[in-house]
Amino acid sequence: MVLQETAGEMFLSVRDNLLTYAGFHGLARVEAERGAAEIMQLFRSDGGGLIAKCRTSAVDFGRRVQVAKVFLVKTPVLFLDEFSTGMDPILKRAVMEALRKESARGRTIVLTTQILSEAEELCD
Repeated sequence: MVLQETAGEMFLSVRDNLLTYAGFHGLARVEAERGAAEIMQLFRSDGGGLIAKCRTSAVDFGRRVQVAKVFLVKTPVLFLDEFSTGMDPILKRAVMEALRKESARGRTIVLTTQILSEAEELCD
């Protein structure tokens, strides 16, 4: 589930957010580290390794981190609340493509959005 706002991740680094979330879902450390690296690259949050070490609040990636987490675990149903808030168009396009791939793999995605074009592109 991706909520519109949460406070917990603001105290952790981008990388630690992803690894903690993966741990909550029982992913092995090696798998979690590999997945976190791939996801930080997709979300352009790797910054040469520097941003990965910064607290999420310091780099203003709270929203990106929330959405990025859902790509670490393969739950059958995913709830997204205004997932694209604050994303630039290039990142939004990449995330929407990743969501389409997840849907094609059989994952059910429920989203709320006020942006009609998102709903038209992603929903069936």
